[in-house]
Amino acid sequence: MAAWIGWRGASLVGAILAAVLGVLTVRLINATALLPVPASKPRKNTATTTGPSTRFIVITLTAFGFINGMGVQATNVYLPLFAVRELHFSLLLGGLTAAVAGAFGVAARIGWGALMSKGVSAPKLLLTLALLATSGALTFWQAQVQHSAPLLWLAVLLHGAAALGVSVVLMAALLRAVPAASLGSSTGIVSAGQFAGFTFGPLAMGALISSPGGFTTGWLAVTGVYLCCVGLGLYLVLRKRS
Repeated sequence: MAAWIGWRGASLVGAILAAVLGVLTVRLINATALLPVPASKPRKNTATTTGPSTRFIVITLTAFGFINGMGVQATNVYLPLFAVRELHFSLLLGGLTAAVAGAFGVAARIGWGALMSKGVSAPKLLLTLALLATSGALTFWQAQVQHSAPLLWLAVLLHGAAALGVSVVLMAALLRAVPAASLGSSTGIVSAGQFAGFTFGPLAMGALISSPGGFTTGWLAVTGVYLCCVGLGLYLVLRKRS
């Protein structure tokens, strides 16, 4: 759309679509009957169910979401620019890289959520996703070094399937471990950690690619971010075993 009607025109179309969807959403919510409120039950052993273990889970998942969020959004924001500026993709193909990553991200969330519903360990799955995301960041770096379009598409697939699928695992882990009474606040805290990462990731990435090292430095930094997720995931796996 930017190629056809300019960046301002494309942004205006996006804003209009968002506004229309917002109005439709509000109308749909207002027309939908609320679920009945279950009868409250006496709360027993509250200190035990919401003790340090629950706080540890929330804090750890928040940290994982923050670190992963930095890498996710640093990649999402600058992926099309990388494709266009460094590998000389057209604007259409540059936008397609982000679209493909998003499509794989949606599919990955459904798939990882299905695995969680079958009882797969959340720490092991988070460690697996962190390793795959690290591989994706390294593949972006190699695409830069070798100026390789096939490596870029491989990195896009790894990014979408791994890094973009973390959020559903975090929320499913909370559903398993956090009492219902504190689930709302717990999911809010973990989501806030993710969005804090979404905020800082592009800021740091923009500074790095503006430096003399350019995108090479940026992708190596994203790799380092995901390695932190690998370390945290490994710690969770070992802690669960012990």
